[in-house]
Amino acid sequence: MALAGDDPCGDPGSHHILFRLRYRYEVQFILIVGLLGAIFFQVSQLVKALEKSNDNMTSFLDSIRFDDLSSSFKTDSHDPRFSACTGN
Repeated sequence: MALAGDDPCGDPGSHHILFRLRYRYEVQFILIVGLLGAIFFQVSQLVKALEKSNDNMTSFLDSIRFDDLSSSFKTDSHDPRFSACTGN
């Protein structure tokens, strides 16, 4: 006859072990989903940066190819030596 709080299998500590295992796997699942989300975000940002870089490079090479001297290209550089070379 089982008393209140006893495990029907005869091991009173098995509930705690199962709860710990279940909690551990839930935490691991949450961490894995979070890491996959972060990886997806980083890859999408990398693709966006590469596409922008490729568009800029294509535009620059097309301006050289078609002798388009009216095109200008800006830089994000804050290097004073670069500014001295470009006259900015």
